[in-house]
Amino acid sequence: YARIKHNLRRNDITPEQGIDQLERLRFAWRGDRFEAELLDNLADLYFETKQYALGLETLRQGISYFPEEAQNRQMMSRSSAVFRKLFLDGEADELSPISAISLYYDFRDLTPLGNDGDLMIRRLASRLVSVDLLGRAADLLEYQVRARTEGAARAAIAARLAQIYILDEKLDEALQILRATREPRLPQDIEANRRHVESRALIELERYEEAEVVLDGDNSSAAQYLRADAYWGGKQWKKLSSAVKRILGDGWRRNEPLTDLQRLNLVRLTIAMTFTEDRAGLIETRRRYGIQMREGDFANAFELLTNDQELSGRELGAIAGQIASVEKLQSFMRDYRNDFSGR
Repeated sequence: YARIKHNLRRNDITPEQGIDQLERLRFAWRGDRFEAELLDNLADLYFETKQYALGLETLRQGISYFPEEAQNRQMMSRSSAVFRKLFLDGEADELSPISAISLYYDFRDLTPLGNDGDLMIRRLASRLVSVDLLGRAADLLEYQVRARTEGAARAAIAARLAQIYILDEKLDEALQILRATREPRLPQDIEANRRHVESRALIELERYEEAEVVLDGDNSSAAQYLRADAYWGGKQWKKLSSAVKRILGDGWRRNEPLTDLQRLNLVRLTIAMTFTEDRAGLIETRRRYGIQMREGDFANAFELLTNDQELSGRELGAIAGQIASVEKLQSFMRDYRNDFSGR
């Protein structure tokens, strides 16, 4: 044992070789304080070589078999410190998502109480969303909602869980978790976010009138975009025209570039004007946005819709199909995924 430690200090053997030799010595010598010391050293070598599961399991065995020695050697606090570095300070980002979630579940009893533990869970859930492991991410936040939080914090996490359900096309579950976690008084930002997520779930369920009711009195930018989606889905062309004009504002006067969502809704507007036979509106829209729409997404559709040529129903259907094929990728699904990145 002394020779192994000496060789490690002098770098005469690698940490991996040291692990192999200590493991063989461990099985040859069982019991008493010596094995506790050996486990202690083994754990350090496992952490040094980034074999976190083996290191934490080794400390767990030391705590279980030799509680007094474990207390003297601060094995519990060291386990907690490593777990915090992994899941709070970001060292688990070096692991694959599957490895990270497996490691978390194997040692989830090390999750600290309070805000640090909640942040740890949210960050891991966000990483799982980023690689499309939506079910695993939902499991983590379900546990947080059910067992770890209450009040405003619970309501906020429930909204994030509902977003995951929507991404996973579990729309009824999204509505259920929002309605099961209602609180009488919430901070305005949490309440607004929950309202927007509920409206999105209703829109995806094609319950457009209910979505509009949920947004009643909300004049935020996010609510305006949600209304436009509801009006588009419900084929309420006049309401859609009014909503999109509010979204676009007067940026055309300064020739401001259009965002992806503004371009999408601008083409929706021209379709609505076509269905309502608003030729004057189409001419004015072309005058205002012709320069910005010469290139980029929907440039051809905008050109077809706003020139003087009358379009057939088949041509309109083809343009609407083009919009339908990309609108989710350009709108809320991308925004929802971005909302989970870096958290």
